[in-house]
Amino acid sequence: MRRLRMKGMWMRDRFIAAGASLLAGLAAVAGAGAAEPCGLCDEKIVTNPTLAQCFLDEYPFLAGKANGAIVVDLSACEAQRSIVPPLAAPEGEVQEPSVTFMVTRAQLDCLKKKLEQEGIDLDPSAVIELGTCQ
Repeated sequence: MRRLRMKGMWMRDRFIAAGASLLAGLAAVAGAGAAEPCGLCDEKIVTNPTLAQCFLDEYPFLAGKANGAIVVDLSACEAQRSIVPPLAAPEGEVQEPSVTFMVTRAQLDCLKKKLEQEGIDLDPSAVIELGTCQ
């Protein structure tokens, strides 16, 4: 009976070790992919003053996420602040603001930096290019 119990423990330990090796391998592959560019991430977003302030308020939480792709969802801010769609400007059509978008950590930091620039004109909306930050 004791020998059977020892064999069961040995098999369990071996199974745990195999699982740990598998997880370590998956983590290594995921870590290697995190440094690559994000194919699904947005290259530009459209924002307005209300959503820009909401993003800046949410930035500390978003920046605490993993280094991979980060989904930014500002729809709760839009509902809380009851954003009214802007009227079309005389010189052209106002683009719909990006309420939900996906960015890398570098793009997240880039967006924060651009929104904090002095004199940025977000009214009624502005297109922010995320590929121009270094």
